[in-house]
Amino acid sequence: MQNKSFFFIAIAIIIAITAYFFIPTKTKKINEPLAMEKPLYSLEQHEEKFMQNASEIVKLKADSLIQLYKNSSDSLAKVKVLSDIISYFNTIQNPELASLYVLKKAEIIKNSNSWEICGDNFINLFSDSKLDTLLIKDISNKATYSFEKSFSADTNKLSSKLKLAQSYMELQNEPMKGVQILLSIVKKDSMNPPANLLLAKFGLVSGQYDKVEQRLKKVLYLQPKNVDALLMRAEMYSQTNRAKDAKKDLQKIIDMPGIEAPLKDQLRMAIKNLK
Repeated sequence: MQNKSFFFIAIAIIIAITAYFFIPTKTKKINEPLAMEKPLYSLEQHEEKFMQNASEIVKLKADSLIQLYKNSSDSLAKVKVLSDIISYFNTIQNPELASLYVLKKAEIIKNSNSWEICGDNFINLFSDSKLDTLLIKDISNKATYSFEKSFSADTNKLSSKLKLAQSYMELQNEPMKGVQILLSIVKKDSMNPPANLLLAKFGLVSGQYDKVEQRLKKVLYLQPKNVDALLMRAEMYSQTNRAKDAKKDLQKIIDMPGIEAPLKDQLRMAIKNLK
């Protein structure tokens, strides 16, 4: 294994994405909705297909709940039935359709928290090994849309800002929109760990090593045991021919309590391959 790639290949914790740069550029306003590419296959189509192929028992139960939702006369009643629908789809292990109805619930409640929960639900779908890959684009769009709505409902909510920035960067190929949000955060709070960590992550991919070092220094000053920050700094050291420093950071992680054995093995292998 070569020095330059040990972090992304051997450890595979930080997602390798398309490189982009911290340079001035004309960007849309932060609160302007993103014009997202239309997916080839949507969750709505997935629901239609599911209902066509479901067993009669499942179809009868789902249909009765959905009709009850459609026939409910007021918002409170609709929200209650939607909660029942979400619970049912989760019970039959269909988190995709559960997330679709979390979206419908957020559209009724309309506050920042409900939209953030909605976005989180869509993001969580990516960890499902059984997820239909044809749904990835639509789920990405719905996650970003949800975080946009959460941010619009409360422009001071930090968690929504961070998640929206990451969505632009990782899901929508709109990195400068994400960078713009993150820079607005560190302008008010220069030591903010999550914002600095995200800026460092994307600076690492683009080779902005001086900026990466500055960002990670702030994160590790406040959180000296932040594993993601140590991994990124080790990669930065590796790519700038500072193998000795990279080994020290990897060893710090190995020595931490609670680090699982498979990760320790990967880290030891990375140290061994550093020259």
